[in-house]
Amino acid sequence: MENRLPPNRFRMLDTMEDIRQNCKGRIYANMFTVKEFSKTFKIGINTVYRLCKLEGFPVIQIGGKKYILANDFNEWVMKNVGKVV
Repeated sequence: MENRLPPNRFRMLDTMEDIRQNCKGRIYANMFTVKEFSKTFKIGINTVYRLCKLEGFPVIQIGGKKYILANDFNEWVMKNVGKVV
């Protein structure tokens, strides 16, 4: 039986694995700024800011910067499969 994950899920996991292997110079390998997250996952920056405002979205604000927690983002995606956000 085929795995029934959303098609983007496979690209997302590949991208995260690439980041883990190539995170030289990053302080936190599993934290993305909004801009980094937008570029990495090919999601518009305004959409990322809207996601950051959603209840339960894995975001933390340190000073004036928002960071998305990549590991928790995977869990959030799986909990919200099939929902329109």
